[in-house]
Order: sequence, then structure tokens, then C-alpha cells
Amino acid sequence: PKAPIKPGQSAPIKVTFDSTGKPGIQEKTVTLTSNTANGKEICKILANVIPIAK
Repeated sequence: PKAPIKPGQSAPIKVTFDSTGKPGIQEKTVTLTSNTANGKEICKILANVIPIAK
């Protein structure tokens, strides 16, 4: 978001992952800097990348 998000409001966050050359189980984290008690929130993303058969 380009502007602060007020308490009780929400905003979309877009995250992309380039799976090229990364087959199998992938686990990534996205760290959101915030004004919460610990100053950040961590979002874990778990995916199974299945290669396209040729």
C-alpha cells in the first residue's frame, strides 16, 4: 500500500514468486513491516511446484 492503513482497515498486498528451476516443495516468507507490538508480521507461503511435462 502507498498510504498508511488505519486500524480496522485493510489493503491488498501482491506477492510474486518465480518458480523457474525450482521444482518441488517451496517454503518462503514475506516480512511485513508494521506498527504492531513486535514491529513486523511474517507471512509463510508453502507451495508444491509441479514441472510442466514436455
